[in-house]
Amino acid sequence: MSLRSTVARIPGAKWLAGRLGLRPSLKGYDDTPQTVADVVEMARLSWRNRFSREPVVEASTPLVVSMTTYGQRARRVHVALESIARGSLKPRRLILWLDDPTIAITPALRRLQRRGLEIITVEHGLRVHTKYFPYARSEARHEVPMVTSDDDIIYPKDWLAGIAAAASREPDAIVCYRAHRMDFEGERLLPYSEWQPTSTIDASPLNFGTSVSGQLFPARLLDLLREKGEAFREVSPMNDDIWVHWVAISNGMPVAQVTAETQHFTLVPGTQASGLFITNVWGRENDEQFAATYSPSDLQALRASR
Repeated sequence: MSLRSTVARIPGAKWLAGRLGLRPSLKGYDDTPQTVADVVEMARLSWRNRFSREPVVEASTPLVVSMTTYGQRARRVHVALESIARGSLKPRRLILWLDDPTIAITPALRRLQRRGLEIITVEHGLRVHTKYFPYARSEARHEVPMVTSDDDIIYPKDWLAGIAAAASREPDAIVCYRAHRMDFEGERLLPYSEWQPTSTIDASPLNFGTSVSGQLFPARLLDLLREKGEAFREVSPMNDDIWVHWVAISNGMPVAQVTAETQHFTLVPGTQASGLFITNVWGRENDEQFAATYSPSDLQALRASR
């Protein structure tokens, strides 16, 4: 039994974690530490950031990991980065893209920089697309896949290794830990909130991957995204997953989940108050962006693939 599961069984652990952690956030996305084990995990990552000299990258790994952050989340983004850096498989490059020049580089980020983290500032306005688009357009022809990561997640140690294993199984597919199955009622695409989690590792264009738990873009997809340019600004400015999925399935590239069960990893405390969940899901802006991105022929092709 792991330390996390053992500590979680201690009576009153959730209460104590709540006392030690930050305030809860969105219903269904509570980012208060749920157990003492969560608090211990945060302490370990903080200790690692202050005292570790271990490189955060490994040149022999055939994967790049990309992340962006914004607003108040920048104060805690080092936690997500440290969770990736302590993994059993380290990325070839670990890049943090910033589209806001006013964001301060914290001492925690400077410590990560000394161990190999790249912090690159790009023009303002790409929003959530910052996590992948600057990298997609950074090379005339890509040879190394890129994995997106979110600034509000504590990734498990086998996170990148799991993605790499799934990518070897499905080399021409987007690979992710969390996907939903696109569903229809007749010819109508049902609202995103009514889709069910994907429950298979089989690749399919109907699997809609989300970047929250990590998503691998094959090199061919990176080239396609570069060629499409910034057209996402017109149809899906607030949801990168919609644009990426559309570009992929339009070019015969399906989506495969790493495991049969979807995974949503532990949230970094104090990060959800500024998330896009309310706007995109509760506010139905996801559905508006789907309607703007997918043509009737796109939806017909998706229905035919069922």
